[in-house]
Amino acid sequence: WIRAASAALVLLIGAWFSSRITRSLSALAEAAPTMVFGDASLQQVRGGSKEVRALAGALDAAAASVHRHYHARESW
Repeated sequence: WIRAASAALVLLIGAWFSSRITRSLSALAEAAPTMVFGDASLQQVRGGSKEVRALAGALDAAAASVHRHYHARESW
């Protein structure tokens, strides 16, 4: 019964981690389209793993760079 309990515990922990990551990535995916129009920041996506937060920050930086270059080009 110890093996069964250990296996159940491992499955529960795995399910918890995967749902946490999935929720964070889903929130990023929902917020990302608004970035195209400069309407939102992915930094509003809270929680998740440090990797998901780092991804949100990197995407924010990339979007900011694109917007800066786009507006600089418009002013030529």
